[in-house]
Amino acid sequence: MGKRVYARALRVSDLPHVSAWAADPLLDEMVGSELFTQFVEVYRRSPSFLDALAADRTQVNMVICARDNDRPLGLVRLFNIHRREGYAFLETIIADPARSGSATASRARSSSRTGRSTC
Repeated sequence: MGKRVYARALRVSDLPHVSAWAADPLLDEMVGSELFTQFVEVYRRSPSFLDALAADRTQVNMVICARDNDRPLGLVRLFNIHRREGYAFLETIIADPARSGSATASRARSSSRTGRSTC
């Protein structure tokens, strides 16, 4: 875990944040996350979305939170995991506009890319 941010499992209490992020046109343009599309179009913003994520062994999804106030800032996910072939895809979304250009956001992005926590 980092000094400024940490990652944890998604919770029901995060769904209002995920819903707002999924509705953000800038995030849609910049990221176009299939996770947000599934949340809105398939699960209709329902808590059953979390059950589906937990059951899917081809992805790991976590919320990035600010350590100072525990507020969710975005998501990091490893998806399309192909264990046998040894590869997966990484998506990092810093959705909090107040943090998207900050040192916290860039550190969160770099630690998720390297797999090490340097924040």
